[in-house]
Amino acid sequence: MCSLNLVLNKRDLIRMELLLLETFGWNLCMPTPAHFIDYYLHASVQESDLHNGWPLSSLSKTKAFMDKYTHYFLEVSLQDHAFLSFRPSQVAAACIAASRICLQISPSWTTSLHLLTGYSWDHLTQCIELMLLAHDNDVKEANKPKSTPPSGQTSLHGQPTPPSCTTSSSHRQATSSTTSAQQLLFQAGAFPHLSQHSAPLSQLHALGESQALGPVVPQD
Repeated sequence: MCSLNLVLNKRDLIRMELLLLETFGWNLCMPTPAHFIDYYLHASVQESDLHNGWPLSSLSKTKAFMDKYTHYFLEVSLQDHAFLSFRPSQVAAACIAASRICLQISPSWTTSLHLLTGYSWDHLTQCIELMLLAHDNDVKEANKPKSTPPSGQTSLHGQPTPPSCTTSSSHRQATSSTTSAQQLLFQAGAFPHLSQHSAPLSQLHALGESQALGPVVPQD
């Protein structure tokens, strides 16, 4: 190996940095919806919001639910390539709106969120519909009864299935913990009708028209 004693002054370093930046087209970091979520969460719930037409009983508890649901919808957006057709900031805004719908917070999209995100309701309806569809499918899957073979039933390998009473307690606890973890997100808590919510696109458009938010050109 040969060592070169290079001495670069400040001007040369700046030129090298500019050369690298121009080579990469100044794209050093690609934004994702996660970059916008925390920023939007600050305005996701307001004291003037209503839950089922009534004032919020606990602002802190509502914000906690909002945080969980927003990050749930963020995970949903990573599992379907259809969300790649939306801007990252648009997906993040739709996560907030979908969470407010699931938590039955009205209005579903406020003027503050409109001004903060730069997106009107019409900009978000298609993305929200995809998220709510995935949410409804997850709720149905979580509430689907688990079918267990009857005691003594013969398995595919010709061996009888052991009776349920002989199942080890550790296995039962592990199964119970897994089921509880899967259904934790869908427990309504203070929002009893959460799992029954369904919002087709026509309903989303109706909600958007009732709020009458003017168009704003979205910018990332």
